[in-house]
Amino acid sequence: MKPSKFNWKVKTGLYLGRFQPFHLGHKKIFLNILKKNKQVAFLVMYSFGVNKKNPFKFSEVKKRINNELKDYKDKFIIIKVPVISRFVY
Repeated sequence: MKPSKFNWKVKTGLYLGRFQPFHLGHKKIFLNILKKNKQVAFLVMYSFGVNKKNPFKFSEVKKRINNELKDYKDKFIIIKVPVISRFVY
């Protein structure tokens, strides 16, 4: 796969979720985030196996996001994170 043109110095929206699975609603939120930011950083919580609501491994989630957003490949990055219980800003 060609290296991403993700730019680490521009305004970036942060999108945290499990994406079990990534679906049209997630894509709509992504597109809405892009309206106000140059790109999006997906933080995918590694929740595989926590319960039956999390059947997909990170690699499967990442592949699905990449496939669904192939027209925006230079507008996002996907990062695996642990299960987040509290977010402080």
